[in-house]
Amino acid sequence: MKPKILFLGCNYNEIPYLENLQERGFYVVATDVNPDAPGMKMANSAVICGYNDYDGLESAIMTEGPDEFYSVFTASAQFAHLGASYISKKLGITYPAIDNIRACLNKKSFYPLFQENGIAIPETRYIRNFTDLKRALSDYSDETDFYLKSDYSKNPNHIYTGKSSSLIKQDIQWTTDRYFQEYYILQKTYEGYGVRLNLFPNGYELYDFETAKPIRIEDCPEIEEYKILELLGKLSEKLGMQNWLLKFDVLLGKEGYVVLDIGMDPPSRMKKNWEENGRNFVDFYLDLYIGT
Repeated sequence: MKPKILFLGCNYNEIPYLENLQERGFYVVATDVNPDAPGMKMANSAVICGYNDYDGLESAIMTEGPDEFYSVFTASAQFAHLGASYISKKLGITYPAIDNIRACLNKKSFYPLFQENGIAIPETRYIRNFTDLKRALSDYSDETDFYLKSDYSKNPNHIYTGKSSSLIKQDIQWTTDRYFQEYYILQKTYEGYGVRLNLFPNGYELYDFETAKPIRIEDCPEIEEYKILELLGKLSEKLGMQNWLLKFDVLLGKEGYVVLDIGMDPPSRMKKNWEENGRNFVDFYLDLYIGT
């Protein structure tokens, strides 16, 4: 019998990964909350279940036979890694701990984590409500530029910018939802050159954040000067993600750098560049996560 892969998320972007797994000889058990998701019809079997439905995932593996699963995989939204981590533990499959997944999703968690590991971040304050925001902004001049983003924000959801005097007047959402659960993160604007750094085992790739064009390490000497690759590599090991492809948003300034974000979903800039140059990104990605 073919080894089984529990596959979380079956939208159009995930289809190339599903097809590749089948070509490798795996039996793909697909899960998606949408029964009409395109990958559900292509998989060897399908279970209607969201990646955040832990009971549904448990039911899926029991129905299929838990002893027959080789691995759990997702190329969906990075929130799907929560379900993947949870169900992997149930299956006895190695996967980064769910608390480490949560830390990478929550800005209130990963900014302190960056600092604990010697990684620079912008000047930062943590805000619970309008009163906190008003108090924090009072420490700065009216012309100071800021970013205000919620703990689980994903552009463009719950991200505000402006000078201190105007930020306080904006219509900020204080009602909790998927993207704002407890905190807003107030950061003084850091002036620098934006780089997307994709880090993977024994390698990395750099992309201009605005143009998405690949750039060379020689064009960004600050990355070596401040040992950014070394620091981020140690962080990935601490998270148990040293075999993954992680993406970091980095600003390189005149006298330093800051790291703004960490991401666990497939990097679109890198994937697009590889495809334009005739390289098989999906094959590379699955080799990292599943192996041959």
